Amino acid sequence: MLLDEFAQIDGEVKQLEKLYRAISDIERDIANFEAHYQQMQQDIAELNTEYSDLSSLNLAQNEWQELNLEHKGLSNAQFILDGLTQITNMADNDYENAASIKSISKKMLQIVESIHNTYPKCDNLISLLNSILVEVGEVEHEANQLINSFDINEQRLSDIEIRISAIFDMARKYRILPQEVCARLEDISSKLSSMNQSSNIDELRQQRQELMNQYKKIALTIGNQRKTSGIILSKKVNELLIKLGINGLFNVDVSTHDKMTSYGFDIIEYQVSFNKGLQMQPLAKVASGGELSRVALALYLQLSKNNPPEVIIFDEIDVGIGGKIAAYVGEMLKDLGKDKQVISITHQPQTASYGDNHLSVRKQVKKDMTTVEVKELQQKERITEIARMLSGVAVTDVTIKHATELLEH
Repeated sequence: MLLDEFAQIDGEVKQLEKLYRAISDIERDIANFEAHYQQMQQDIAELNTEYSDLSSLNLAQNEWQELNLEHKGLSNAQFILDGLTQITNMADNDYENAASIKSISKKMLQIVESIHNTYPKCDNLISLLNSILVEVGEVEHEANQLINSFDINEQRLSDIEIRISAIFDMARKYRILPQEVCARLEDISSKLSSMNQSSNIDELRQQRQELMNQYKKIALTIGNQRKTSGIILSKKVNELLIKLGINGLFNVDVSTHDKMTSYGFDIIEYQVSFNKGLQMQPLAKVASGGELSRVALALYLQLSKNNPPEVIIFDEIDVGIGGKIAAYVGEMLKDLGKDKQVISITHQPQTASYGDNHLSVRKQVKKDMTTVEVKELQQKERITEIARMLSGVAVTDVTIKHATELLEH
Protein backbone atom coordinates (compact mmCIF):
# COMPACT_ATOMS: atom_id res chain seq x y z
CA MET A 1 0.00 0.00 0.00
CA LEU A 2 1.43 3.39 -1.06
CA LEU A 3 0.59 5.18 2.19
CA ASP A 4 2.22 2.43 4.24
CA GLU A 5 5.39 2.79 2.19
CA PHE A 6 5.39 6.52 2.85
CA ALA A 7 4.75 5.96 6.58
CA GLN A 8 7.50 3.30 6.62
CA ILE A 9 5.24 0.82 8.45
CA ASP A 10 5.55 -2.09 6.01
CA GLY A 11 7.01 -4.29 8.76
CA GLU A 12 4.09 -3.64 11.09
CA VAL A 13 1.58 -4.24 8.29
CA LYS A 14 3.23 -7.59 7.44
CA GLN A 15 3.02 -8.53 11.11
CA LEU A 16 -0.68 -7.58 11.04
CA GLU A 17 -1.22 -9.74 7.93
CA LYS A 18 0.47 -12.66 9.69
CA LEU A 19 -1.80 -12.24 12.74
CA TYR A 20 -4.85 -11.98 10.48
CA ARG A 21 -3.99 -15.26 8.74
CA ALA A 22 -3.38 -16.96 12.11
CA ILE A 23 -6.73 -15.70 13.45
CA SER A 24 -8.49 -16.84 10.26
CA ASP A 25 -6.92 -20.30 10.58
CA ILE A 26 -8.01 -20.62 14.23
CA GLU A 27 -11.54 -19.43 13.42
CA ARG A 28 -11.74 -22.05 10.68
CA ASP A 29 -10.56 -24.70 13.16
CA ILE A 30 -13.13 -23.54 15.71
CA ALA A 31 -15.92 -23.63 13.11
CA ASN A 32 -14.91 -27.12 12.03
CA PHE A 33 -14.69 -28.27 15.64
CA GLU A 34 -18.08 -26.80 16.55
CA ALA A 35 -19.67 -28.50 13.56
CA HIS A 36 -17.97 -31.75 14.55
CA TYR A 37 -18.82 -31.17 18.21
CA GLN A 38 -22.54 -30.96 17.51
CA GLN A 39 -22.38 -34.21 15.58
CA MET A 40 -20.28 -35.77 18.33
CA GLN A 41 -22.83 -34.78 20.99
CA GLN A 42 -25.54 -36.43 18.91
CA ASP A 43 -23.38 -39.55 18.55
CA ILE A 44 -22.74 -39.61 22.32
CA ALA A 45 -26.48 -39.40 23.04
CA GLU A 46 -27.20 -42.25 20.64
CA LEU A 47 -24.42 -44.40 22.06
CA ASN A 48 -25.61 -43.76 25.62
CA THR A 49 -29.11 -44.88 24.66
CA GLU A 50 -27.77 -48.02 23.00
CA TYR A 51 -25.48 -48.76 25.96
CA SER A 52 -28.38 -48.35 28.40
CA ASP A 53 -30.62 -50.67 26.36
CA LEU A 54 -28.00 -53.37 25.92
CA SER A 55 -26.89 -53.13 29.55
CA SER A 56 -30.48 -53.67 30.70
CA LEU A 57 -30.16 -57.26 29.46
CA ASN A 58 -27.46 -57.99 32.08
CA LEU A 59 -26.10 -60.52 29.61
CA ALA A 60 -23.17 -62.56 30.93
CA GLN A 61 -20.29 -63.76 28.79
CA ASN A 62 -21.27 -66.92 26.83
CA GLU A 63 -24.81 -66.74 28.27
CA TRP A 64 -26.37 -66.68 24.82
CA GLN A 65 -24.58 -69.87 23.78
CA GLU A 66 -25.44 -71.61 27.06
CA LEU A 67 -29.10 -70.60 26.81
CA ASN A 68 -29.37 -72.04 23.32
CA LEU A 69 -27.79 -75.31 24.42
CA GLU A 70 -30.15 -75.59 27.38
CA HIS A 71 -33.13 -74.63 25.26
CA LYS A 72 -32.25 -77.30 22.73
CA GLY A 73 -32.13 -79.89 25.50
CA LEU A 74 -35.37 -78.86 27.20
CA SER A 75 -37.34 -78.51 23.99
CA ASN A 76 -36.31 -82.06 22.99
CA ALA A 77 -36.56 -83.61 26.49
CA GLN A 78 -38.91 -86.50 25.69
CA PHE A 79 -37.00 -87.40 22.55
CA ILE A 80 -33.75 -87.49 24.57
CA LEU A 81 -35.25 -89.60 27.39
CA ASP A 82 -36.71 -92.05 24.91
CA GLY A 83 -33.38 -92.42 23.22
CA LEU A 84 -31.46 -92.99 26.47
CA THR A 85 -34.05 -95.54 27.61
CA GLN A 86 -33.68 -97.42 24.31
CA ILE A 87 -29.91 -97.57 24.89
CA THR A 88 -30.30 -99.09 28.36
CA ASN A 89 -32.81 -101.61 27.05
CA MET A 90 -30.60 -102.60 24.15
CA ALA A 91 -27.67 -102.98 26.51
CA ASP A 92 -29.20 -105.35 29.11
CA ASN A 93 -32.86 -106.06 28.30
CA ASP A 94 -34.66 -107.54 25.41
CA TYR A 95 -35.63 -104.78 22.98
CA GLU A 96 -38.38 -105.19 20.41
CA ASN A 97 -38.27 -109.00 20.72
CA ALA A 98 -34.51 -108.99 20.15
CA ALA A 99 -31.84 -110.15 22.57
CA SER A 100 -29.81 -107.48 24.40
CA ILE A 101 -26.18 -106.78 23.64
CA LYS A 102 -25.14 -108.24 26.98
CA SER A 103 -27.03 -111.50 26.46
CA ILE A 104 -25.62 -111.91 22.94
CA SER A 105 -22.10 -111.12 24.15
CA LYS A 106 -22.41 -113.64 27.03
CA LYS A 107 -23.69 -116.31 24.65
CA MET A 108 -20.77 -115.66 22.33
CA LEU A 109 -18.33 -115.88 25.25
CA GLN A 110 -19.80 -119.28 26.32
CA ILE A 111 -19.30 -120.64 22.81
CA VAL A 112 -15.68 -119.46 22.61
CA GLU A 113 -14.86 -120.83 26.07
CA SER A 114 -16.35 -124.21 25.11
CA ILE A 115 -13.95 -124.59 22.19
CA HIS A 116 -10.99 -123.10 23.98
CA ASN A 117 -9.79 -126.44 25.37
CA THR A 118 -9.55 -127.91 21.91
CA TYR A 119 -8.43 -124.69 20.20
CA PRO A 120 -6.18 -122.54 22.50
CA LYS A 121 -5.76 -119.82 19.87
CA CYS A 122 -9.12 -118.40 21.03
CA ASP A 123 -7.45 -116.58 23.97
CA ASN A 124 -7.56 -113.18 22.28
CA LEU A 125 -11.20 -113.67 21.23
CA ILE A 126 -12.16 -114.40 24.85
CA SER A 127 -10.38 -111.20 25.94
CA LEU A 128 -12.23 -109.09 23.37
CA LEU A 129 -15.64 -110.45 24.36
CA ASN A 130 -14.93 -109.77 28.03
CA SER A 131 -13.98 -106.18 27.10
CA ILE A 132 -17.26 -105.82 25.19
CA LEU A 133 -19.22 -106.86 28.26
CA VAL A 134 -17.37 -104.30 30.39
CA GLU A 135 -17.88 -101.49 27.83
CA VAL A 136 -21.57 -102.29 27.43
CA GLY A 137 -21.95 -102.17 31.20
CA GLU A 138 -20.36 -98.71 31.29
CA VAL A 139 -22.63 -97.50 28.47
CA GLU A 140 -25.64 -98.72 30.38
CA HIS A 141 -24.44 -97.06 33.59
CA GLU A 142 -23.77 -93.70 31.87
CA ALA A 143 -27.17 -93.74 30.14
CA ASN A 144 -28.95 -94.47 33.44
CA GLN A 145 -27.12 -91.56 35.10
CA LEU A 146 -28.23 -89.17 32.36
CA ILE A 147 -31.81 -90.39 32.68
CA ASN A 148 -31.79 -89.91 36.44
CA SER A 149 -30.30 -86.37 36.19
CA PHE A 150 -32.54 -85.16 33.37
CA ASP A 151 -35.28 -82.77 34.48
CA ILE A 152 -38.20 -82.00 32.19
CA ASN A 153 -38.94 -78.47 33.47
CA GLU A 154 -41.60 -76.71 31.43
CA GLN A 155 -41.30 -73.50 33.48
CA ARG A 156 -37.55 -73.37 32.89
CA LEU A 157 -38.13 -73.88 29.16
CA SER A 158 -40.62 -70.98 29.14
CA ASP A 159 -38.22 -68.74 31.03
CA ILE A 160 -35.39 -69.53 28.62
CA GLU A 161 -37.56 -68.82 25.59
CA ILE A 162 -38.57 -65.42 27.05
CA ARG A 163 -34.91 -64.63 27.77
CA ILE A 164 -33.76 -65.66 24.28
CA SER A 165 -36.54 -63.58 22.69
CA ALA A 166 -35.55 -60.46 24.71
CA ILE A 167 -31.88 -60.82 23.74
CA PHE A 168 -32.71 -61.43 20.10
CA ASP A 169 -35.09 -58.45 19.85
CA MET A 170 -32.56 -56.06 21.42
CA ALA A 171 -29.78 -57.29 19.13
CA ARG A 172 -32.00 -56.88 16.08
CA LYS A 173 -32.86 -53.32 17.19
CA TYR A 174 -29.20 -52.33 16.93
CA ARG A 175 -28.44 -54.56 13.94
CA ILE A 176 -26.00 -56.89 15.67
CA LEU A 177 -25.99 -60.62 16.34
CA PRO A 178 -27.10 -61.79 19.81
CA GLN A 179 -23.65 -63.28 20.46
CA GLU A 180 -22.12 -59.85 19.74
CA VAL A 181 -23.96 -57.97 22.53
CA CYS A 182 -21.17 -58.20 25.14
CA ALA A 183 -18.48 -57.18 22.65
CA ARG A 184 -20.67 -54.27 21.49
CA LEU A 185 -21.02 -53.03 25.08
CA GLU A 186 -17.23 -53.00 25.46
CA ASP A 187 -16.86 -51.13 22.16
CA ILE A 188 -19.44 -48.48 23.14
CA SER A 189 -17.77 -48.00 26.51
CA SER A 190 -14.43 -47.41 24.83
CA LYS A 191 -15.90 -44.93 22.32
CA LEU A 192 -17.77 -42.97 25.01
CA SER A 193 -14.62 -42.73 27.09
CA SER A 194 -12.70 -41.30 24.14
CA MET A 195 -15.46 -38.92 23.01
CA ASN A 196 -16.09 -37.56 26.49
CA GLN A 197 -12.49 -36.53 26.98
CA SER A 198 -12.01 -32.79 27.34
CA SER A 199 -11.64 -31.02 23.98
CA ASN A 200 -9.27 -28.22 23.00
CA ILE A 201 -12.09 -25.86 21.96
CA ASP A 202 -11.49 -23.60 24.96
CA GLU A 203 -7.80 -23.52 24.20
CA LEU A 204 -8.50 -22.51 20.59
CA ARG A 205 -10.81 -19.73 21.72
CA GLN A 206 -8.22 -18.47 24.15
CA GLN A 207 -5.56 -18.45 21.42
CA ARG A 208 -7.92 -16.55 19.13
CA GLN A 209 -8.61 -13.93 21.81
CA GLU A 210 -4.89 -13.46 22.51
CA LEU A 211 -4.16 -13.02 18.81
CA MET A 212 -7.08 -10.62 18.37
CA ASN A 213 -5.80 -8.51 21.26
CA GLN A 214 -2.40 -8.31 19.55
CA TYR A 215 -4.08 -7.57 16.22
CA LYS A 216 -6.20 -4.73 17.63
CA LYS A 217 -3.22 -3.17 19.36
CA ILE A 218 -1.07 -3.18 16.22
CA ALA A 219 -4.00 -2.16 13.98
CA LEU A 220 -4.69 0.86 16.22
CA THR A 221 -1.04 1.91 16.07
CA ILE A 222 -0.96 1.48 12.29
CA GLY A 223 -4.19 3.45 11.93
CA ASN A 224 -2.78 6.39 13.88
CA GLN A 225 0.42 6.32 11.82
CA ARG A 226 -1.58 6.23 8.60
CA LYS A 227 -3.63 9.25 9.63
CA THR A 228 -0.54 11.23 10.59
CA SER A 229 1.34 10.21 7.45
CA GLY A 230 -1.75 10.91 5.32
CA ILE A 231 -1.74 14.54 6.46
CA ILE A 232 1.98 14.89 5.70
CA LEU A 233 1.67 13.17 2.31
CA SER A 234 -1.31 15.34 1.34
CA LYS A 235 0.69 18.48 2.10
CA LYS A 236 3.74 17.34 0.08
CA VAL A 237 1.66 16.26 -2.91
CA ASN A 238 -0.28 19.53 -2.90
CA GLU A 239 2.99 21.45 -3.05
CA LEU A 240 4.02 19.45 -6.12
CA LEU A 241 0.62 19.76 -7.79
CA ILE A 242 0.90 23.54 -7.76
CA LYS A 243 4.19 23.25 -9.65
CA LEU A 244 2.56 20.77 -12.05
CA GLY A 245 -0.13 23.26 -12.97
CA ILE A 246 -3.01 21.69 -11.07
CA ASN A 247 -5.09 24.24 -9.20
CA GLY A 248 -6.80 22.03 -6.69
CA LEU A 249 -6.33 19.95 -3.56
CA PHE A 250 -5.21 16.39 -2.87
CA ASN A 251 -6.15 14.55 0.32
CA VAL A 252 -5.53 11.12 1.83
CA ASP A 253 -8.70 10.20 3.72
CA VAL A 254 -8.22 7.53 6.41
CA SER A 255 -11.43 6.25 7.99
CA THR A 256 -12.14 3.12 10.02
CA HIS A 257 -14.69 0.31 10.15
CA ASP A 258 -15.35 -2.63 12.44
CA LYS A 259 -14.44 -5.37 9.98
CA MET A 260 -11.09 -7.03 10.55
CA THR A 261 -8.97 -7.33 7.39
CA SER A 262 -5.42 -8.32 6.55
CA TYR A 263 -4.42 -4.63 6.51
CA GLY A 264 -6.30 -3.48 9.62
CA PHE A 265 -9.53 -1.57 10.27
CA ASP A 266 -8.70 1.35 7.97
CA ILE A 267 -10.29 2.46 4.70
CA ILE A 268 -7.86 4.58 2.69
CA GLU A 269 -9.10 6.74 -0.16
CA TYR A 270 -7.05 9.16 -2.27
CA GLN A 271 -9.22 12.19 -2.95
CA VAL A 272 -8.79 15.22 -5.17
CA SER A 273 -10.56 18.40 -6.18
CA PHE A 274 -9.24 20.06 -9.33
CA ASN A 275 -11.15 23.23 -8.57
CA LYS A 276 -10.91 24.88 -5.19
CA GLY A 277 -14.16 25.06 -3.31
CA LEU A 278 -15.57 21.87 -4.82
CA GLN A 279 -16.14 18.72 -2.78
CA MET A 280 -13.29 16.22 -2.62
CA GLN A 281 -13.95 13.08 -4.64
CA PRO A 282 -12.10 9.79 -5.26
CA LEU A 283 -9.10 10.41 -7.51
CA ALA A 284 -9.98 7.73 -10.09
CA LYS A 285 -13.47 9.18 -10.64
CA VAL A 286 -12.66 12.83 -11.29
CA ALA A 287 -9.19 12.97 -12.81
CA SER A 288 -8.62 13.16 -16.56
CA GLY A 289 -5.77 11.24 -18.19
CA GLY A 290 -3.19 14.03 -17.97
CA GLU A 291 -4.28 15.18 -14.54
CA LEU A 292 -4.26 11.64 -13.22
CA SER A 293 -0.76 11.10 -14.58
CA ARG A 294 0.53 14.27 -12.92
CA VAL A 295 -1.03 13.32 -9.59
CA ALA A 296 0.52 9.86 -9.98
CA LEU A 297 3.90 11.49 -10.71
CA ALA A 298 3.64 13.57 -7.57
CA LEU A 299 2.72 10.47 -5.56
CA TYR A 300 5.55 8.41 -7.03
CA LEU A 301 8.05 11.14 -6.23
CA GLN A 302 6.97 10.97 -2.61
CA LEU A 303 6.39 7.26 -2.25
CA SER A 304 8.23 5.04 -4.64
CA LYS A 305 11.88 5.98 -4.83
CA ASN A 306 12.84 3.15 -2.52
CA ASN A 307 9.91 0.85 -3.25
CA PRO A 308 8.35 -1.02 -6.19
CA PRO A 309 7.53 -0.68 -9.02
CA GLU A 310 10.93 -0.54 -10.67
CA VAL A 311 9.54 0.38 -14.11
CA ILE A 312 7.03 3.23 -14.45
CA ILE A 313 5.35 4.28 -17.72
CA PHE A 314 3.70 7.69 -18.08
CA ASP A 315 1.44 8.12 -21.11
CA GLU A 316 1.24 11.80 -22.10
CA ILE A 317 1.55 13.03 -18.56
CA ASP A 318 2.08 16.54 -19.90
CA VAL A 319 -1.00 16.75 -22.12
CA GLY A 320 -2.64 20.17 -21.98
CA ILE A 321 0.36 21.95 -20.46
CA GLY A 322 3.45 23.59 -21.83
CA GLY A 323 6.27 26.00 -21.17
CA LYS A 324 7.51 26.21 -17.58
CA ILE A 325 5.11 23.57 -16.25
CA ALA A 326 6.10 21.09 -18.94
CA ALA A 327 9.73 21.75 -18.11
CA TYR A 328 9.01 21.12 -14.45
CA VAL A 329 7.30 17.83 -15.34
CA GLY A 330 10.49 16.88 -17.20
CA GLU A 331 12.60 17.73 -14.15
CA MET A 332 10.39 15.56 -11.94
CA LEU A 333 10.56 12.65 -14.36
CA LYS A 334 14.33 12.95 -14.51
CA ASP A 335 14.52 13.04 -10.71
CA LEU A 336 12.34 9.94 -10.47
CA GLY A 337 14.47 8.29 -13.15
CA LYS A 338 17.49 8.35 -10.87
CA ASP A 339 15.98 5.47 -8.90
CA LYS A 340 13.51 3.94 -11.37
CA GLN A 341 13.27 3.01 -15.00
CA VAL A 342 10.90 5.72 -16.24
CA ILE A 343 9.35 5.64 -19.71
CA SER A 344 7.42 8.76 -20.75
CA ILE A 345 5.33 9.00 -23.91
CA THR A 346 5.22 12.70 -24.74
CA HIS A 347 4.66 15.30 -27.44
CA GLN A 348 6.23 18.06 -25.33
CA PRO A 349 9.80 19.06 -26.29
CA GLN A 350 10.45 20.37 -22.77
CA THR A 351 9.63 16.94 -21.29
CA ALA A 352 11.53 15.03 -23.98
CA SER A 353 14.67 17.09 -23.44
CA TYR A 354 15.06 15.72 -19.89
CA GLY A 355 15.28 12.07 -20.92
CA ASP A 356 18.57 10.17 -20.76
CA ASN A 357 17.56 8.42 -23.98
CA HIS A 358 15.21 9.52 -26.75
CA LEU A 359 13.25 7.01 -28.84
CA SER A 360 11.34 8.14 -31.91
CA VAL A 361 8.20 6.15 -32.77
CA ARG A 362 6.79 6.42 -36.32
CA LYS A 363 4.13 4.58 -38.27
CA GLN A 364 4.81 3.75 -41.91
CA VAL A 365 2.74 2.15 -44.66
CA LYS A 366 4.69 -0.02 -47.08
CA LYS A 367 2.94 -2.14 -49.69
CA ASP A 368 -0.43 -1.71 -47.97
CA MET A 369 1.11 -2.88 -44.68
CA THR A 370 1.30 -0.60 -41.64
CA THR A 371 4.46 -0.92 -39.58
CA VAL A 372 5.80 0.84 -36.50
CA GLU A 373 9.41 1.90 -36.34
CA VAL A 374 11.13 2.62 -33.03
CA LYS A 375 14.52 4.27 -33.32
CA GLU A 376 16.93 5.47 -30.68
CA LEU A 377 18.09 8.95 -31.65
CA GLN A 378 21.71 10.05 -31.47
CA GLN A 379 22.60 13.57 -30.30
CA LYS A 380 22.24 15.32 -33.67
CA GLU A 381 19.08 13.41 -34.49
CA ARG A 382 17.71 14.24 -31.09
CA ILE A 383 18.32 17.99 -31.57
CA THR A 384 16.52 17.83 -34.90
CA GLU A 385 13.57 15.91 -33.43
CA ILE A 386 13.15 18.30 -30.50
CA ALA A 387 13.40 21.22 -32.93
CA ARG A 388 10.62 19.64 -34.98
CA MET A 389 8.54 19.21 -31.83
CA LEU A 390 9.09 22.89 -31.04
CA SER A 391 8.15 24.21 -34.48
CA GLY A 392 5.48 21.72 -35.36
CA VAL A 393 6.59 21.19 -38.97
CA ALA A 394 9.60 23.14 -40.28
CA VAL A 395 12.97 22.95 -38.58
CA THR A 396 14.78 26.30 -38.55
CA ASP A 397 18.02 27.63 -37.16
CA VAL A 398 16.04 29.22 -34.34
CA THR A 399 14.34 25.95 -33.34
CA ILE A 400 17.68 24.11 -33.64
CA LYS A 401 19.25 26.65 -31.29
CA HIS A 402 16.30 26.38 -28.88
CA ALA A 403 16.45 22.57 -28.96
CA THR A 404 20.18 22.66 -28.23
CA GLU A 405 19.57 24.96 -25.24
CA LEU A 406 16.87 22.61 -23.92
CA LEU A 407 19.24 19.64 -24.08
CA GLU A 408 21.96 21.60 -22.26
CA HIS A 409 19.86 22.47 -19.21
